[in-house]
Amino acid sequence: LTSNQGQVASDELNSSNEADHGSVTLASKVNNETVSNLWVSSKAYGNTASPQLVVYGRQLNTTIVASQVGQLANNKVVGAVSGSGYSVAGVSLSGRVYHWRSHELIADVRLELSEKIDGVSSELDSTTTDAVGEFTLASNVAGEKMITAAKEMTANDQQKVVTSADALAALKIAVGLNPNGDDSFPASPYQMIAADVNKDGRVNSADALKILKIAVGLSDAIPQEWLFVSETEDFWDETANNGEGEFALTSKDVSWGSEGLQFSEQLGLNSNFLGVLLGDVNGSWLAPEEAMELPDNYFASLEQAGIGPVYQWFSVIAA
Repeated sequence: LTSNQGQVASDELNSSNEADHGSVTLASKVNNETVSNLWVSSKAYGNTASPQLVVYGRQLNTTIVASQVGQLANNKVVGAVSGSGYSVAGVSLSGRVYHWRSHELIADVRLELSEKIDGVSSELDSTTTDAVGEFTLASNVAGEKMITAAKEMTANDQQKVVTSADALAALKIAVGLNPNGDDSFPASPYQMIAADVNKDGRVNSADALKILKIAVGLSDAIPQEWLFVSETEDFWDETANNGEGEFALTSKDVSWGSEGLQFSEQLGLNSNFLGVLLGDVNGSWLAPEEAMELPDNYFASLEQAGIGPVYQWFSVIAA
């Protein structure tokens, strides 16, 4: 460590970004192992933020932030970069949101990132998907995290999307038939989620009736809404069907992570979401004409990654 006009700074800056932006770093070590870091940083990733004091305890994996006036800043790190080149503030989480069947990217989806410490949940960041369905959230490195997604219904979302055909599809699921026809894809888990309109974890004739009420516009119909499912949620049981595999979701068990994407390890996190319109069992929703669409080989890569078979997303290209 060197002292420069009353400030203590680290000589071990591997990040030119940190040095260029004038961050001051102090590291404490025990047996030559860093146990805590102290940063004063006002700029990272080209974005100017209020000067703040960031204390990161490596052993307990905790982050505390104070503003320039010494007040806690909601434990939200906005721009500190560590001496090792990793950003404490800027562990950025990027992803995309798209429709499960049309594969079209969905704009105007609101994403919120929160963390829970000692049983108390607090928001870290929020954003909205852009015109191509992409988003970025700023996180810190400490604590259990959750990303949730929501979208307001628009006229495009409601215009002749849910019809009597969806009610019939839900009824077929309820009695164990393939809603897509015997010679087509088996029922996708996203179809199961769309069909469970009363959210009781099952698909039965009551759901079919409720979907029909939506289709004909009855006043007591369940309000339509968007549901968002983590892309990496595992719906495929490799051991079932004598090792041939099959989807784990059935008409009697529609269980999925409806609360959001929970995680603690951020390195390499897949934070993509798929949109499912409640009641739209056949997945007939289409985005506005200018929306972009993911290619079929994208879903081949998901199959290769072990997430599920390509027909889970109604893709026609095998891996």
